[in-house]
Amino acid sequence: MQKTNRISVVRFIYVLVILMMFIFSNIFIAFYNHILFDAGICLGSINICFFLIFIVLLIKERLNNRLPERLYISYGKITFTLAVCFIITITSMLWAPVFFAPVMVIPLILNNVVSDKINICLSIYLVVVVFICQGSSAYNLVTSIMLIIFGLMLSDYCNNKNILETIFAMIIILSVNILIPLVFYYFTYTELSMDAFIYSLICGVFTCGFVSVYNPLITKQIIEKNDHVYDEILDDNYDLVKDIRRYSYIEYQHAKRVSKFAALCACEINANEKLAACGGFYYRLGKMEGEPEIDNAIKVANHHCFPVPIIDIISEYYGVLSLPSSRESAIVHMVDTIVTKIELLDSGTMSTSWNQNMVIYQTINENSQNGMYDQSGLSMNDFLKVRERLANEDILS
Repeated sequence: MQKTNRISVVRFIYVLVILMMFIFSNIFIAFYNHILFDAGICLGSINICFFLIFIVLLIKERLNNRLPERLYISYGKITFTLAVCFIITITSMLWAPVFFAPVMVIPLILNNVVSDKINICLSIYLVVVVFICQGSSAYNLVTSIMLIIFGLMLSDYCNNKNILETIFAMIIILSVNILIPLVFYYFTYTELSMDAFIYSLICGVFTCGFVSVYNPLITKQIIEKNDHVYDEILDDNYDLVKDIRRYSYIEYQHAKRVSKFAALCACEINANEKLAACGGFYYRLGKMEGEPEIDNAIKVANHHCFPVPIIDIISEYYGVLSLPSSRESAIVHMVDTIVTKIELLDSGTMSTSWNQNMVIYQTINENSQNGMYDQSGLSMNDFLKVRERLANEDILS
């Protein structure tokens, strides 16, 4: 297989879907608010500019590993969450009373899939577009922006596994959704009413309720989806697996061995078994692509939309560019080193378990002494367990 510059078809389709969401939401908002045709064209041109910059920023943030939930993030999850945000924005415009739109929901759920930089830009942009079309008061715009800012400040607490911190965050969210709209409502009308308080209370309750239900569901869904991805890319009928088998059956057998024993070792220390299996299978992907092996392997992995942790393991191949940065990456390095060395020795040399164990102990100990696993988070206890597990396995089976 030759080195090629390929574009992920899957990601390209998701980008087109996002573009369609921008276009159709822009058209709907403009028509609903009876915007003049030439004003609609001006608004559309701004929308297209924002979309292009948004996509470029999204690509850069993803490549720099700045997106949240690095273990699970994908363009599909980003697209789905954006669709929810567009629906909330349009629904708020249609039915929410002035000053009482639940816009704080937007940054709170975007926090699941995008960086803070993208979150604040997109959240503010959505409310500004609606403000331009509706011609609302400046106080209404300030209200929405203030709610978004508070939402950004509290977003990390909403995804926290600490129950007390989450409850505290929800109390603050409810309070802010009551207080801020009422304050700017008063600035506009110099009066307060029971209706205004009820609307703000409904806005706060909706925000808390929606986030409390949506965030755990989307987190569970993306974890389950990621497990499915791991199974899919290890299947013998997967295209890249077929490519490796066609390229070299010996290389394919090696990859299967590394994948198998990496998974066993990961299970031994309660690491991510499927991640280790996938990382082990594709660890030497660069050999099929040619020089520069690591760069080309990363390109292929990106083309096939591999989860970021697998790409991390591939990029840390033998510590050439960077040392293993996770326990799974350290395990894969250990296993591949052992399997490679034992495969190179003849069967007579490995005729006894004593000979195999000597190779395993010597090789792994040398790597550890050279600091290969210092940045992986692998504890001494983990190291010993992995070493013993490998010593008890028939590597050439």
